[in-house]
Amino acid sequence: AELAEMKKEYDDLLKKAGGEFERNEYFTALADYKEASRIFPQEQFPKDRIAEINDLIAVLGLQAELDKQLTEKYNSFIQTADQLMKIPQYEQARDNYSQALGIKPGDAYATGMIAEIDRLMAEQQNLSKYADLIALADNAFAEKLWDQAKSRYKEAAAIRPGEAYPASQIAKIDAELANLALLAEKQSNFEAAVRNGDASYQKQFYSKAIAFYQTALTFKP
Repeated sequence: AELAEMKKEYDDLLKKAGGEFERNEYFTALADYKEASRIFPQEQFPKDRIAEINDLIAVLGLQAELDKQLTEKYNSFIQTADQLMKIPQYEQARDNYSQALGIKPGDAYATGMIAEIDRLMAEQQNLSKYADLIALADNAFAEKLWDQAKSRYKEAAAIRPGEAYPASQIAKIDAELANLALLAEKQSNFEAAVRNGDASYQKQFYSKAIAFYQTALTFKP
């Protein structure tokens, strides 16, 4: 579906540029052929038309006018992109900076702003992923699903290593798991002492039975 939409936009631009070329509207035709070439860089036809129009502009002595229009267009894209950055609307801003780069390939400002947008958008994605993981971890923590909660907190900590919250929650889980292990060990020792006490009682080894029951009481007073 995305490819079909791109193809339609490409065909519409070629049709529009063709009409402009026939009407000797070389500057607008050039811009539309460049835009078409940006959509499908591998297509040769727009490149041939761009070269042909550039030759015509040189022959007709229109280069100065073209440079002026391109500069105005570049400034317009940059101004729009800068305004979008303040809102912020990063994807739309990035598209305008890319349009500016189409006019001035390698432009340092537009290139730098695109890199900054990519960084900011990646940061936004990380923040969203971090928040989702924390929510999952908190739910697991509330339900005492310790291993699951700890795994999610670790994933969140890997995304944002400087955050204290995941580390503090992991410490709480480790303390809870240690406590559970201690309780399990006490329960196991208690049950073993009671079994030994019962066995001694059945054999009428009362002093031994008393000793085992007293041992059991040390685990569960």
